[in-house]
Amino acid sequence: MSWVPTVYSVPPLLAAVIALGVFAGAWRHRTEPAARPFIAVIGILFAWSVAYAIQIGYTGVRTQLFWQQVSFTISALIAPLWFVFAARYAGFDEVLRRPVIGFLALEPVAFALVVWTSPAGLIWSNPQPSPLGAAPIVQFVIGPAYLVHITYVYLLIAAGIGLLVWVAVSGSRLHSKQAALITAAALVPFGANVVFTLGMSPVPNLDLTTFTFAITGAAIAIALFRYDFLDLAPVAHRRLVEALGDGLVVVDDEERVTEVDGVARDVLDPPPVVGEEVGTSLPGETVPAADGAVLEATVDGEHRYYDVSVGPMADRYGRRVAHLVGLRDVTEREEYQRRIGVADRVLRHNVRNEANVALGTLSDVSEDDAVSPPEAADRTRTAAERVERIVDLTERVRKVTTALDRSDTRDRSVDVRRVVAGVVDSCRDPGAVDVSCPPEATVAAPGDLLVERAVANVVSNALEHGPDGATVDLTVAVDADAVRVVVADEGPGIPEQERVPFDAREETPLSHGSGLGLWMVKWAMEAAGGDVSLAENEPTGSVVTLTFRRAGPETPTVAVAADDD
Repeated sequence: MSWVPTVYSVPPLLAAVIALGVFAGAWRHRTEPAARPFIAVIGILFAWSVAYAIQIGYTGVRTQLFWQQVSFTISALIAPLWFVFAARYAGFDEVLRRPVIGFLALEPVAFALVVWTSPAGLIWSNPQPSPLGAAPIVQFVIGPAYLVHITYVYLLIAAGIGLLVWVAVSGSRLHSKQAALITAAALVPFGANVVFTLGMSPVPNLDLTTFTFAITGAAIAIALFRYDFLDLAPVAHRRLVEALGDGLVVVDDEERVTEVDGVARDVLDPPPVVGEEVGTSLPGETVPAADGAVLEATVDGEHRYYDVSVGPMADRYGRRVAHLVGLRDVTEREEYQRRIGVADRVLRHNVRNEANVALGTLSDVSEDDAVSPPEAADRTRTAAERVERIVDLTERVRKVTTALDRSDTRDRSVDVRRVVAGVVDSCRDPGAVDVSCPPEATVAAPGDLLVERAVANVVSNALEHGPDGATVDLTVAVDADAVRVVVADEGPGIPEQERVPFDAREETPLSHGSGLGLWMVKWAMEAAGGDVSLAENEPTGSVVTLTFRRAGPETPTVAVAADDD
């Protein structure tokens, strides 16, 4: 019996034609994360539609059963490919590990083996030709192997639909529209297949699944060509966020916010609100004008810097539909530049002054013949002291920058008692420091050198500016979640111009201190995740308090590192 198309052949053939068009459109995006499994799904829809259209063009039971086997074999691939597509579209690639992919591939292969080797009894039973006046489709009773297979298929399809529903609920408006269309495209044939499996088809024994593929193809075509769902899938969006930086705002062509993440809400002031104009949340009079700006913000209690980058977002026709505003955390870069600026100013100022005094003193000695030997020796000592100050200043800068370079983001448990003992022992007059420290005092910091540099600079400043014979009190206090190192001296107090590190984040030409000591303390404490504060001592002097985070029992321990030569 030759193949003769009937009216029942038209819907699946129409679905096959639509699937070819969708396949061609999707093929252009084959490099996108979710495109390959999606293209495979469309290819399966095409092949299944053609196979079923051929089947119902024959009247012989044996020929129809052969093509039914072909249809079953092809359709078995739909569910695993659909689940892979949904997982990749939603951005859950981590679910698709090799064991999972292997399991997904195993079931269709096992089902196909049963279909082609033992269909009678397991896949179907009692096949009969269709009665007169009915649809030209073979009648049979569904077997147990098919019921097990179709249950597995339904679970996979439901899981994929669940992922799409999650995108529709939690995603942006664009992604919600995409996911809603794809979900609808899946639900229509899914429902038709359930009706066939339950024996409730309005046309007895006719599987209407392929008849609904035309509706499925139309919905997918709208999602593909109108909403660019492969180009702008949620997983592509997340990768774009990673490329742009730490935060993201999507602003449409009318400068209304269509999407904003948590980082952008924390950084921008006022926080952008979806559906409202971006307004003053971004610097500049327009969204493109914000490109290249650097923002400061306090995030999770820490002062951070963010670079702003703005780029246009176009649809497949080249029309601009939105702007992508990316925020990248550049705190490390800005802090480095700030430290370089302060160090450069102070070094140039202090080194120049000290060098001028030394050179002037030595010039007087060499050019003035009337200078007596004792006076010449005294002036030479003065010049040597100035040179020694230069050496000391540059060495202190080297030590702090070394500590900052060695620090990382991992906390270590640092024994403050050992750090304090090392700092005091390195002083010229260890007896001038009166230490009070409990036996157990450990802090959490990304490197012991940071703690040592902070304590050493505070103690050095206190000894340098205190009166002869005075002592410096160093007290370590341990609280529930903090360790405080308190250094009190009896000097004249810290001058107003030297307190800039406590009141500002950078020096300006009109407001700067004369030395690097307190700046180095501030930098070390910031890198260590701690804080530094200043108070007056009574009756005279200053009290500098270094507050560190207390180490927990799970914090790994490090020993105090030795200085590099």
